[in-house]
Amino acid sequence: MASATCMVVFASPPMACRMLSFSGSASSRACSRSAMAMTASGPVLVLFMLIIHVNVNIILSMNIQSYAPGWLDHSLFMLFAVLWPAYGFYSYRRYWALLVSGQLTRLSIYRTTMVIQWTFFFLCIAMWFGQGREPEALGLGMKVDTGMIIAAIVTAVAIALMIVQFRALAGDDPGKREQLAAQLDGVEPLLPHTLRERRAFFGLSLTAGVVEELLWRGFLIGYLAYWMPAWLAAIVATVLFGLGHAYQGLSGVPRVMLVGGFLAALYLLSGSLWLPMILHVAIDAIQGYYVHQYLRRNDGRAVA
Repeated sequence: MASATCMVVFASPPMACRMLSFSGSASSRACSRSAMAMTASGPVLVLFMLIIHVNVNIILSMNIQSYAPGWLDHSLFMLFAVLWPAYGFYSYRRYWALLVSGQLTRLSIYRTTMVIQWTFFFLCIAMWFGQGREPEALGLGMKVDTGMIIAAIVTAVAIALMIVQFRALAGDDPGKREQLAAQLDGVEPLLPHTLRERRAFFGLSLTAGVVEELLWRGFLIGYLAYWMPAWLAAIVATVLFGLGHAYQGLSGVPRVMLVGGFLAALYLLSGSLWLPMILHVAIDAIQGYYVHQYLRRNDGRAVA
């Protein structure tokens, strides 16, 4: 199962588009079922949307430095945004069955996913800088201005709220434990049950946060911005991001799009991928940590 992929979402991702996104051969950064993530991120989304409303002019006037796409750009787009999700849609159920039956392990899935996603990362970086392009056009610059400061505040508040809410869900309140158990239904086999898996999951969180933001926000928005305004490119990229996770079930696509839109707005507001990356990594890592705590304390199944 060298091609199996799971992604964390915002959590990846995001916040979190999913606790973990798994597919037979689909990339993406990481959105899995997002019920738990969306529960924890609801107040953050409301706060962020209010801030976006106040700063809508910043977002609409955001310009992405774009280059005329060449065959390498088209090839990368087809690979990670079309072919990889298509294969995931085709093979998802088969790999899920192998995981549940014990023929695949979570550690092997995490490791394979990291290898695949970092391969995409280095392909993108090599293609980009091999053509003499500027890092800022890929979202890798940083300029401290009003948008960046606002986005930094939103990121810090989002992380703090996530910690508080996931800590409550994984705590001693029976009602909240039941709520978390219901949200984990159907995705628990993908989540870290042991300390070793939790450590690997942290590596997966870092991978998803960095790679998915680079591809789905940095590269894809810039790629599309050659033909349309940046804000419209962000919307189209968000729709593709959601459809790229359709293998998990069409009912989850709107939630994935909501998370992707959140991250895209944060990118446009700050003009940089660094804050979306930090937030994506933090969300996935926080989810993995508190789910493991929940399994250990309440089910007695999470072991070293």
